[in-house]
Amino acid sequence: MARFQYRARIPTPILIGAGFMAVTAMVFASVSKRLPAGTERPAWAPAPISAAVEEESRDLRFEDRPDGSVAVIDADQNRAIATFEPGTNGFARVVLRGMAKERIGMGGNESQAFRLRRTEEGGLALGDLETGREIHLTAFGEASLAAFEHLMTAGQ
Repeated sequence: MARFQYRARIPTPILIGAGFMAVTAMVFASVSKRLPAGTERPAWAPAPISAAVEEESRDLRFEDRPDGSVAVIDADQNRAIATFEPGTNGFARVVLRGMAKERIGMGGNESQAFRLRRTEEGGLALGDLETGREIHLTAFGEASLAAFEHLMTAGQ
């Protein structure tokens, strides 16, 4: 009895095309590693926050503690002025984590200070001096603003 043999044969143009795609992908990956992409501020990014200290502002650092709390440190005096205990200040935690994540994503230094400042309208804004991003906290309501309002005078 004769056995039927099936031998799969991939057409030559498909093999050439697949090889070309693989080589092209490797070339693009190699070139993109050597380009300075991502090191410059994109055109749509907000303008950098002025390094000059406004009339009422405070540079603050935020550090996660092993017990789950967040220490608020006055960057100028290098001392803790407040602590966000676990389960409290949810809005402040979300804002800070979002800004820190964006800073790290842009290649910034995690330990740099943020600037909490009083705006011209009398509200509060939290700005990242590295990325230039600023969040106007007044837009989130009085209850959400209270934690940051306390930080303007804490420890003074």
